[in-house]
Parts: sequence; structure tokens; C-alpha cells
Amino acid sequence: VIQEWRPQRLAYGPDPSNVLDIFSETSTQTLRPALIFFHGGAWMAGYPWWSSYMAPGVRQAGGVLVAPTYRLAPEQK
Repeated sequence: VIQEWRPQRLAYGPDPSNVLDIFSETSTQTLRPALIFFHGGAWMAGYPWWSSYMAPGVRQAGGVLVAPTYRLAPEQK
């Protein structure tokens, strides 16, 4: 992963897996469209960085990629 593509990681809940990886230019303060992509895995497998391959294309199109992750089964209740 090229350093400029490292996401900003933000927690949205108390569980360590409740995070958003946000791939965005940090140098701009303008509003841009966002693609929120939830990884697949049947709620039993998957990681937000599986989505990172999309970041260059989304950024080139002028957008922001947000890749959330969440608790997986059987912990999700």
C-alpha cells in the first residue's frame, strides 16, 4: 500500500471492530461524493482493507471511499 492511500481510521462504536476506513485526500476541505462499501463475507468473514483496492479509482473520480467493518458471527448478536 502506498503511504498516500493509507486510510484515516475512525471508531463508530465500542467494539474494536467498529471502525470506518476513510480513503480521502487530507489536503482539501471541499465536499465530495462518498462511496460507502460494506465488505462481503456472509457476516462471518471480511475486513475493511479488502476494499482498499477501490480507493485509487474513487479518488481519481473525485470521491471518497468509506469502508466500514463490523463484528462478525458468532459475536454479532
